[in-house]
Parts: sequence; structure tokens; C-alpha cells
Amino acid sequence: MRKRILIVLLCFIGVSLFCSVRNTLLFKFPYGITQMRNLYKQKRNSIDVLILGSSHVFFDINTQPLFDDYGIAAYDLAGEGAPFWNSYFYLKEALKTQKPKLVVFEGFISSREWLVYHHHQGIIKNFFGLKESFLKYESLWPSSPKKNRDDYIFGYRLYSARYKDLNETDRKEFYQKGRLRESKGYIPIFITNKAVRPSLSVTETKETLPMNEKMEKWFERIVKLCEQHNIPLMVVVTPFAVKEDEQKRFNYLEKLAKKHSLKFINYNRPEMYDAIGLDFSKDFLDYAHFNYRGALKFSKFFGKDIKDNYSLPDRRGNKEYASWKINNTVLKNSFANLNIADAKDADDFIQKLRENKEIKLYINTISSTREIAESGFFKKLNVDGNTLKDGRLYGFDNGALTELSGNKINWRHVAKLFDKKAIFRQEKNYSDKLSAVNSLVWNGKEYIDDKNGAYIVAYDTVSREVAAIVQIIFKKENGKRSVELVKKFSLPPPVI
Repeated sequence: MRKRILIVLLCFIGVSLFCSVRNTLLFKFPYGITQMRNLYKQKRNSIDVLILGSSHVFFDINTQPLFDDYGIAAYDLAGEGAPFWNSYFYLKEALKTQKPKLVVFEGFISSREWLVYHHHQGIIKNFFGLKESFLKYESLWPSSPKKNRDDYIFGYRLYSARYKDLNETDRKEFYQKGRLRESKGYIPIFITNKAVRPSLSVTETKETLPMNEKMEKWFERIVKLCEQHNIPLMVVVTPFAVKEDEQKRFNYLEKLAKKHSLKFINYNRPEMYDAIGLDFSKDFLDYAHFNYRGALKFSKFFGKDIKDNYSLPDRRGNKEYASWKINNTVLKNSFANLNIADAKDADDFIQKLRENKEIKLYINTISSTREIAESGFFKKLNVDGNTLKDGRLYGFDNGALTELSGNKINWRHVAKLFDKKAIFRQEKNYSDKLSAVNSLVWNGKEYIDDKNGAYIVAYDTVSREVAAIVQIIFKKENGKRSVELVKKFSLPPPVI
């Protein structure tokens, strides 16, 4: 009996260790894998509009205005360069837990007539987000040639090669903070590159070029699957700097859609560009994808088209949809946090802080606190500078100021910033009765490198990320009092 118990216990420990290691080694690409993994977090039957397709979905269709402006509970379930067969299997997987009232299919990939099998990175991003199931491995057959399938079936070969690349994004909290917290699939990108508006000869062409046979076959399967589940299917092509051959293939896709009496909208028409208000010099990440600004414009317009053509419930104010509200706050704050990180001076820093109402400040006053207050800095911050003293730590949240250090010289305060800690400390320097040693350690790094002024940590309580750590130094030149902002840490720009 004891031997059996020991065997069961060892098996349990072995399985637990295997799962723990595997969860750490799992690919965490935000362009397909996270969209599928976050789908599993959604409440059963909570998604009213499921949006399928390639990167044109998760870069171009911002779920925030769909919910804020129209009450549409939409989810972007897409993968990087996802061929139609990947969209088909993503839809099948979603239907295990969701009953969408509308499926939107974005058809950009129909223009890639050469796409018969995806490249290696594309397969990874469209395959490894799926839970272990027969469907997952069924999706591999059209995705990869037979000779390469073993690498994906026995995924440990790929996982095991990742151990040298492990970093903090592989922590279990990866999906619980930043732009991924309560994500509905959309990825905001705050980078701008100029695109060229297509000429009328391109957007107005009536010619057609067919997609490849394999892609067309899987489009028909998507249509049939929606029919089987009695779900309306809307086919769209999001706007971009379309080329002539691409537009001809979209014309072919339109014919296929009309054959099945599906609603089809190609937003690559001059009247659409104008109605949306697109600025090709400011609204794009590259020739094919929107940045945050462009996606916001388009999604507001797109949401109206959905509302005008389909009857959908308004989920605003519904407690069951609180995660959509949180996600929307995170998306708005992501833009504000990058602005905070990019502040040019002290006044700009204060102005940018006002854009994010969820920011909590930790103010470590080291020296010159009275002088900084007299310069007007704290007043502009809406903090009563007369209450602040040198050598103290204060928290400032929702207009309320709280002393965190206590009325003593030697103090230590640990601020838990979700998965990390900021440790503030002051100790009397016994070699000099008039001085003290201050420390601010966050993410394993010391940020106080001199004893001048005040150090401020700006922490977003909703996205759970530190937007910036700055030092405010008092200056007096020609009888004029002012402050200087010195950046110690700035939220890095998004990586694409």
C-alpha cells in the first residue's frame, strides 16, 4: 500500500514539475498566441462579436471604442499572417465556449495567393496558443508540410531551446499586467510611419484575381461552419495603402461573399478613406497596418457599420462585462503612460500625469523640499507642498496625500507593485550627523544616485506597470527659482 502511495505521489510531483516548466517555456508571442490564450480567460458565452483574421485584426480593430461607443463586446481572435485555415480552427475552438451573435472575418490574407503553407514563425504563432486537443493537431495538417510536423507535434523540442532566452515576460504574471491585462486581442502600437494613399486607379479597379484554391476551400468551410451554428458572417477588408493586385483579389473575395449573401465591406475605397478621416501620414504603423491613432479612428467608424447592420445587445453598465471596461482603461492608459515616460520637463511631466487618473505617485523627498514647493511644482501637482518635509516618503493617490515613512530618520517602506516591489529606505549616516543615506530599489536596480531633490515613482494601478521614475532637482539662477526633471526610468516603447 505504501509503495502505491509513493508511486502516486512521485507521479503527481513529476507531472506538477513538468507542467510548471512547460508553462514557463511556452511561447508568449503577442501576435496570435496571446489572443488565443486570453480567449480561454473569457467568461462562457460573453463574446457577442468574434473577429477573425490576420494581423489586420489585432492591429486595426480596437475593441475599446466598439465597447465604449456602442456597447459591443467584441474580441479579436487572430494570428500573425493567419491563413484562412487557421481562422477556421480558431473559430472552431472559440465555439467550444462562446456563442457569438456575429462573426467578422477580415480578408486581407486572400491577397497572398502564394500562401499554401505558413513559414516557421507563423506556424508557431498560430498553433501554440491552442490548448491540447485533437483540434489543435488537426489544425497542423494544412499548416505545415508533413516533413516538418514533428517539430510542432513534439513541441518540447522547440520549448527546450528557449531556456537561454527566458526573461521576466515568462513569469506567470505575464498575462496579468500591462497591455495584456484583460486583453480582448487588440494590440495598441504607438509608432508612426508615413503611408501613401492609393490612387483612384487602384481603389476603383473592377478587375478580379482569384485567391489560391486552398485558401478558397477554407473560406467556404468558415462560411459553412457559421451556417451550421446559425451565426451571421460579415466579411471586411480593413483600410491600408492597398496595391492594385491586392485590390483585385479583394474584388474576388467580394464575389465569393455575395455568392453566399454575406455582408461585405472593402474599406479601401476613396469615399471610405474620407469618411473615416484617415491621414496616411499619421495613422499608420507601416503601409499595411494602423497605429493606435488610426485604429481608434477606424474602429469608431467600423462600430457604427456593425450597429447599423446587426442587432446586438448593449453591454455597457453590465457587471458581467467589467473586464471590457478594465481593458478599455488599460488601452487608454497605455497611451498616457508612454506620454508620461516621454515627458520633456517638469511641467510636461505634470501635464502628462493628468492624462491617467489611475496613476499613484510615490514621492521620496530627500532635500530642497521647501524650495521645490516654493517653485510651485507641488502645487501644480495638486499636492500641498507646505506639508512635505525632507527625508520622507509620501503616497499620492486620487488626490489624497499619505505619509508612508513615519516620523523618524531610519525608516523602510516596501510598496508592492503587483509582481514587483519598490523598496524605499533611509538610514542615518553615522559618519555625518547631518546626513542620511537614501535608497530606492525597484526591479533589482538602485535609482537614487545622489542626495538632491525628490524622486518620484509613477505607478499605473490598473495596467500594473511603472510608467516612469524621475528626479526633481531645485534650481536657482539669476534669482529665479525653478525645477529640473531628470529621467531615471522610462517605460520602453512597444516592441513589434
